[in-house]
Amino acid sequence: MPDLDAINRYIQARRHREELERVTAIEANRWLAEAGLLRDETDTPGKPLRDLLRGHKIWGAWQDPPRSHGQWFIGPVQRQPSCHRRGASQPKRPRESAGPLASSPMARSGSAKRSTAETEQVVAAVFEDVLHVPFSGQYSFRGVEGGEWGHCDRHAWLGDDILLVLEIERGQHHPEGNVAKLWPWLRENPEKRALLIHAYTSDAVALNGSRDRVASWLAETMTKSLRGRFVYERRVVDLKQPVVERTGALRKLLREFRA
Repeated sequence: MPDLDAINRYIQARRHREELERVTAIEANRWLAEAGLLRDETDTPGKPLRDLLRGHKIWGAWQDPPRSHGQWFIGPVQRQPSCHRRGASQPKRPRESAGPLASSPMARSGSAKRSTAETEQVVAAVFEDVLHVPFSGQYSFRGVEGGEWGHCDRHAWLGDDILLVLEIERGQHHPEGNVAKLWPWLRENPEKRALLIHAYTSDAVALNGSRDRVASWLAETMTKSLRGRFVYERRVVDLKQPVVERTGALRKLLREFRA
């Protein structure tokens, strides 16, 4: 049986140390595995912690949207909940609560505008949960002769030579640039392959505009030119209810690209 007190204290201490307002279940489970407090699963990262979250055993947790398919987040708590103190029993959770969910930034998403950093974290969490892949931060596409072609919002290495790239569009007026920078990088690194997920928020300024169409055309041209080394997937994420459609097709695409 995992030490719930140690797990909760570690998550809160690590979150505070890294100055994060909230953390996803996948990232928190990775922390716990590194600390030897809770195992993780390679095929479904974050599942052991999500099991504890569903059992209401983690402090400061909420689900957004608050339904079975919602994303799990862990944020700050004002004090150690009495139900988690050593020797205390776990009370039944009320059907309706004004706890962490009601006061969290995620719960206020319908009425309050998120910052760019907050938007990126929410969208990245959606794709992490769908693909069971933990994303890291920005990645710089460096040129062989110095300088760089640009950087992406999130990335994950799926092996030594396979890069999963997540670009998130909201305020960007030139989304085609987030596609184009991969072309010279892949030309200069012929052993590499890249899968680009181009995620537009439902209120993105470039959504369905001419620059959006240019980005799709450019991606199609790159796909043909790079012959199996580049795959492009465009998706729209509704920020009012952060979910992505056709998740099965997206997982299949990832599996095939990794093969």
